[in-house]
Amino acid sequence: MSTATTAGSVTVTPGPAPIPDLAGAPGVPFARLVRLESRKVVDTRSGRWLLVTIAALVAVALGLVLRFGEPGDLTFGMLVAVTSTVLLLLYPVLGILTVTAETSQRTALVTYAVEPRRWRVVAAKVVAASWWAALGLAVAVALGAAAHGIAVLTRDVPADWSPAWASLGGFALSLLLAVLQGIAFGLLLSSPALAVSAYFVLPVGWVFVANLTPGLRRIGPWLDPSSSGEILVRGAMTGTEWAHLATSNALWVALPLAVGLAVLSRREVK
Repeated sequence: MSTATTAGSVTVTPGPAPIPDLAGAPGVPFARLVRLESRKVVDTRSGRWLLVTIAALVAVALGLVLRFGEPGDLTFGMLVAVTSTVLLLLYPVLGILTVTAETSQRTALVTYAVEPRRWRVVAAKVVAASWWAALGLAVAVALGAAAHGIAVLTRDVPADWSPAWASLGGFALSLLLAVLQGIAFGLLLSSPALAVSAYFVLPVGWVFVANLTPGLRRIGPWLDPSSSGEILVRGAMTGTEWAHLATSNALWVALPLAVGLAVLSRREVK
């Protein structure tokens, strides 16, 4: 602000407002960010309907297995595998919707104005999506137990409540990696439709090309997460399979996640 003095009067000319120094100011608590991002999952119609679709498909899958499955397929472990397969297929889409919500809902300007450190927002989204994945797995286990109880009562199936801990742990890790891959693709591409298409098409295309190319066939297991993932959910991992899992997820999860974070840090917020 500047002041000009004339004969018998004082004229005040407004200048630019001072810019406050925010250095060292406390940011939004991370726990609050996680709660906000968790709530965003069900605040959008796409997120709500995706969860409803997952629940409906799990119910249909269990109903079909209970009606037409062989008694040997109605153990607790097998029924949990049925429910977990649905989660592995669709929960990565939830991860994509979680990180692309700012673009699709046009809320990026508000979000990053409240929390300018974008990496903290992404970290909160990762924790929120992982929390929903853990909740989904817990519900899947509960539904598998309920379905096994129904099978014992209605199909004369011997009660077998012994869980395959290695397989269940494999499902949990596979679900987490699948959600992280969805987050990585969503962060890199920013468009929900493009990220969903890339998530389902690119790995399948890679497997197809690798199987047709002799030179790539030898390194295929090192770069294909589905091959080691299948062994992981069976709970039969070896040292070599763990190495395959690590290298393939470095390509399909860690690399797009790192590039996506770099792109986000330089992307213009609208």
